[in-house]
Amino acid sequence: MLTVLQELRVGARLVARRPGFAVVVIATLALGIGAVTTCFAILNAVAFKPLPFTDPDRLFAVRSVGRTGDAAPLTLDTVAALRQTSGTFSGIAGYATRAATIAGTVVAQKVQAARVTGDLFSLLGVPVQRGRSLAAADSGTRVAVISDDLWTDAWGSNPDVVGATLSLDGETYVVVGVAARGFGFPQSARVWVPFERSAVPRSAEIVMRLAPGVTAAQADAALTAVAAGAGGRASAVTIPLRRMMIGAKQRDMALAVLAAAVLVLLLACANLAGLLAAHIGARKYEMALRSAIGADRLRLVRQLMIESLMLAVTGGVAGLILAQWGIDLFASTVGKPDGAEWIAFAIDGRVVSFAILASLATALLFGLGPAFAGTRVNLRGVLQADAGAATPPPGPRRSRSVLVAAQLSLSLALVTGAAVIVSSAMRFGDVDPGFDRDRILAVRVAFTGAAYARPEPRFAFIDAASRRLQGLAGVTSVAVASHLPLLDRDVPYTAFVVDGATATERSPSASVRFVDAGYLTAMRIPIREGRDFTPVEARASAARAVVINDRMARRYWPDGNPVGARLRLAGSADSEGWYTIVGVVGEVSQRQLPAAPENQVYLPLAPATEVTLMVRTASDPASTAARARELVQGVDRTLAISTTTMASAYEWYASDRRAQGLVVGTLGAIAMLLAGLGVYGIMSIMVNARNREIAIRMALGSSSGAVLRLVLARSLALTSAGIGAGLVLAIGLTAFLASIFRGVRAFDPVVLAGAVALLAGVALLSSWLPARRAMRVDPMVTLKQ
Repeated sequence: MLTVLQELRVGARLVARRPGFAVVVIATLALGIGAVTTCFAILNAVAFKPLPFTDPDRLFAVRSVGRTGDAAPLTLDTVAALRQTSGTFSGIAGYATRAATIAGTVVAQKVQAARVTGDLFSLLGVPVQRGRSLAAADSGTRVAVISDDLWTDAWGSNPDVVGATLSLDGETYVVVGVAARGFGFPQSARVWVPFERSAVPRSAEIVMRLAPGVTAAQADAALTAVAAGAGGRASAVTIPLRRMMIGAKQRDMALAVLAAAVLVLLLACANLAGLLAAHIGARKYEMALRSAIGADRLRLVRQLMIESLMLAVTGGVAGLILAQWGIDLFASTVGKPDGAEWIAFAIDGRVVSFAILASLATALLFGLGPAFAGTRVNLRGVLQADAGAATPPPGPRRSRSVLVAAQLSLSLALVTGAAVIVSSAMRFGDVDPGFDRDRILAVRVAFTGAAYARPEPRFAFIDAASRRLQGLAGVTSVAVASHLPLLDRDVPYTAFVVDGATATERSPSASVRFVDAGYLTAMRIPIREGRDFTPVEARASAARAVVINDRMARRYWPDGNPVGARLRLAGSADSEGWYTIVGVVGEVSQRQLPAAPENQVYLPLAPATEVTLMVRTASDPASTAARARELVQGVDRTLAISTTTMASAYEWYASDRRAQGLVVGTLGAIAMLLAGLGVYGIMSIMVNARNREIAIRMALGSSSGAVLRLVLARSLALTSAGIGAGLVLAIGLTAFLASIFRGVRAFDPVVLAGAVALLAGVALLSSWLPARRAMRVDPMVTLKQ
């Protein structure tokens, strides 16, 4: 112990004697560990934090797959059959979600509602904070549990809410309980009601809790047996409930960002290994003297590793501080996945443990190899070489050169990858969505109740609301559709068959939008062929006209004009049958930006039970939103009315892309800083190692400019080699990013040239500072040392 304490004191003195080297190492470690710890904290929150349920690791969802590979429906009958499987599951519940209109409390509003079996709350182990939860005996009754935020919004947190009534899609329910604060399963539900009794099998999602000692494989076997007993039309498997709630996209994104951060940390390790190797190489005379007076190699290695650990611990603490800032920035700009309000991005014990392990692993990675290599000394050779050598031996110079080139190549790849994502985020506002998105206010209306069961009352409401909106100052046009592009992403799909055409794919499908006459013109969606719907076609229940998009026309009618051809749709009952194509329109970004290639069909408005009134204004539409909602609400106050703007939809997409740019751009900037620090540190040590050679050159008449050119020429050669190798990595990385991020260009010459110029500038600047110091070498002082 005394020896270790002595070596700690010696290590502290040696580190303090070289403050420049220590600062570079600690800064490099702080950047690398801070980046990887931030990304791990995000992954920890998304993938490792327990769900807010009792024993969440035993909770699984069920997925059923049909013979064709498509998802097969599950029903309440499946729930009943699984309950007969003894010993495998300790609890099973079913649920189904839908958007519903709540009235009778305050202004009617649209909320996410869930029909559930009575044991859902007990299965999850989530108690209610007021009243009671649903029970099996509630099946078929009109009782409801409401969420904490709905209780606050609609009843002002009135403690007498139990026993109150609410109208859900025109049906009256009695409130029997208030869910625990923050509970929103499934899919941010705000109201839970029992399933109705029905002779028709009800579709349902299924969640189950495995019995103690039962594995997921055993549960899958039990599910397969139940599926076989139902006729073998489908197979069922379990998936962890966490995976379903968080979603693979968020988890994979967090993993991808963590992988990028690990690359940054490896770059930091490469920098530090090069720095330490060069640093120990410059101390070879010291190592030789220590060896000469009796220090064995193990003690020398231990001393060097103690120095590395001291630097790693300091860098790790600084990295944790940077990670806290990074987590706060991520939480404020990106936020939580939809439906996962319980997630908290924070530094907890797991994150701290990860940071400690990362620091120790980094110390081993960058310290152990140089320590063993640097203590392998030939005592006589070192002392004789140092006595009169003008230049350092070529071996260490070559290894340092390889390290510098490798750092630069990896940095260029990371910087280019970050740059293409940031570039795509900057170009996001210029993406053409296929329609005129300027100054659009969307007013959503959900028709509920028997009064709106037929199209005629719905049209009467639409016409009355449209007249009121057109009377608003600044309103230039009003159009109606079931789903507006970008604002309404949950659109229905329909299978279709082209009359007289040979099928080019199995079960082709298209997204469906029900639109009124004049919608295409009002949205300024270009009509390529044919025409828009007539007012009679748009309002007639038996109308059989359809408009398709240009992609669908090119794919299924490559040699001719599809106008006049027929399609048979096989979607829901209100849209099945043969349709005649009357028009072809341009591509529209309906569900995401940039647009995903998809077949799109526009049908007459008559079947739509939810519509959005598109209000185009001459000024900022947000300024008219409150008045527009009030006017439409005045037509029928029992309907849920909401307003939003097209600008908010763009902001939703832009914020997602900006978040990607922020995270990846930050990692790219860190990679750039690490490259600069690495080049600066190694070039400084290399210049110091050549001080004797530089002094001799200056004593023989070389000018300061010649010395500057000598050092910069070496740096330029290393930079060119690193950039050459980095270009290959950068092109491969951007091609990979383009395959997973829409809108990212696989090969962007401007971005690539900019990354090369920026990295070359950083490398040359990092080399110029040591070179400038070399110009001030005093030959007489140096040669006397």
